[in-house]
Amino acid sequence: MNEFSEKSVSAAKLDKQTQTNLLAEQTSIVARLAEITAILNGNNPPAVKNKSAPAKSFPTDFDRKAYAIGLIWRNPSISTRELARKVGVNHSTLFLPNWSDVAAVLRARKNLSLDHYKDHHIDEDMEDSDELDQ
Repeated sequence: MNEFSEKSVSAAKLDKQTQTNLLAEQTSIVARLAEITAILNGNNPPAVKNKSAPAKSFPTDFDRKAYAIGLIWRNPSISTRELARKVGVNHSTLFLPNWSDVAAVLRARKNLSLDHYKDHHIDEDMEDSDELDQ
């Protein structure tokens, strides 16, 4: 006798296929993160195809916005001109609508004060006092 009904066998196959798809997606995400991390950790930008020394051209599948946001994250004090140079775009391009998220991250990181980096912990001694009520 067959212990499993037809329905449970097809459900198990579907679960296995879903799990396989999720693992494949996870693998591609991890590979992309490793690629971006390698790019950010290296002193050289990604493989640049250039015929003239000063002009940079990135591979067609390269995500310049992700690279720009990564550069801002690693160096909040980077100037817009330096960022544009490293990413390989015109300085004024950073403020166009399709790059507005990069410009917003740049402005937000520049506007952070040192207070945002401090840990704000409540001392146990202060919990019982009236200092918290002020």
